[in-house]
Amino acid sequence: LDRLRQARRFRTLQVLAGHKEVSLRCRVARNANTPPEILRDLAKDESCWVHAEVAANGSTPPDTLRELVQGGGYTEDEYEGICEAVAANAATLPETLREIAGNYPSWQSERGLRVRLNVGGNPSTPPEILRLLAEDDDDYVGVRRATAGNPSTPLDTLTRMATDDDLGVRQAARANPSLPDHIKAVVILGK
Repeated sequence: LDRLRQARRFRTLQVLAGHKEVSLRCRVARNANTPPEILRDLAKDESCWVHAEVAANGSTPPDTLRELVQGGGYTEDEYEGICEAVAANAATLPETLREIAGNYPSWQSERGLRVRLNVGGNPSTPPEILRLLAEDDDDYVGVRRATAGNPSTPLDTLTRMATDDDLGVRQAARANPSLPDHIKAVVILGK
């Protein structure tokens, strides 16, 4: 009986994924229960809105996320939206995050800043990218704060961030579970 229900759900999602209404396809792409094979098909949809929902879905296969980032035909704003969603997705592979970070060496727009924030906060971000983001010069300092809170930030970088000039960066680094207690004590006491 469960297999029959699953087959019906799959078929229903498959039919809705091909529906002419973009909003319905977006809902299928957003659905956490949508199988990876349907998400792969939706990643080839004509609508960038559907692509953005696929990019945000935690069930989307990592290779599909990479294809979305490498895909063309987007306006700058649409591309930033795709990258923003992929950068926040826990399923994104380190090499995809490296590629996204390389596309945004500094923020030129509010959405570009959010892309960098998401890369800084994603635990899959490679250490060398986290080191670079820890030095980010954005006036908002949000990228450095996100990086300081990332449990994958290298210990040497995290230790340095725990004494940052910005209170929010210091707090995020000191609250990071990857910063050992003995280092927290030394940093807090200023020794």
